[in-house]
Amino acid sequence: MTAPDRNNKLRFELYLIKKTYQLFGFKKMLMFLIGLPTVIFTKRNRSAYNFLGKCIMEINDKKIKWKHTDVGFIDELILDKCYIPNDSFRIKDDYVVVDAGANVGVFSIFAASYAINGKIISIEADKYDYERLQDNISENNFKNIFSINKALTDQSGHVYLSDSVVREPSNKNFHKEDFIFEGKVESISPDDLIKEFKLTRIDFLKLDIEGSEFKIFSNPNWLKIVRIISMELHAEPEDKKTLEMKKILENFNFSVNLIKNGNVTYCFALKHQ
Repeated sequence: MTAPDRNNKLRFELYLIKKTYQLFGFKKMLMFLIGLPTVIFTKRNRSAYNFLGKCIMEINDKKIKWKHTDVGFIDELILDKCYIPNDSFRIKDDYVVVDAGANVGVFSIFAASYAINGKIISIEADKYDYERLQDNISENNFKNIFSINKALTDQSGHVYLSDSVVREPSNKNFHKEDFIFEGKVESISPDDLIKEFKLTRIDFLKLDIEGSEFKIFSNPNWLKIVRIISMELHAEPEDKKTLEMKKILENFNFSVNLIKNGNVTYCFALKHQ
């Protein structure tokens, strides 16, 4: 079942109800239904997720416990594997993975379940999501996930995080410091991230950073150590900034595939060996 447009609230909630049942069973679906009225007041699906309690599923033959569940992300990132379009993008057991825009840690935990001898760098700017990300990591006792509460953007320092009442991924945007927004958060550039974690390679870079994905390519030399990129773009495939980014990636020996999926454009980039 393909996820409907989030703007169609009724269809999206019905989709989440069905997915909750498929993933976690009848009892958890009932708990989600009990929590649904709170969504009307808070405008957040997270309010209903809070009623689910701890949820358990298997990833790569490992029992994974979600202290904080996001059914939509689990369906999209783990079941549909939206960032892994084919076997060339499959995460291997020694991979160094950077998950920028980690939210509550769905992709980070998915990656860590496969890269058991590797390292996962999990980056999340939103304090609300970051706390839940840490809880989910601790719940599963992962020792190969390293998390930071920062925004990945073109320069280290600070950016302002604008977070609307609806706490959904598509509603976050990073803005320059000469405007006043809801929250000032630390930022880190790709170069400084590489220095901080002493990375000599990044095997898989997953990006969902709400419009800042174009900024980080303004100083692209860090791409020399990256092999695979999967990212969500907040632009059309034919937009000028998309095509400029594609050209930068190609200049660093990546083959690039842009795929439009509903309201989202995915960019899959694989470096030639």
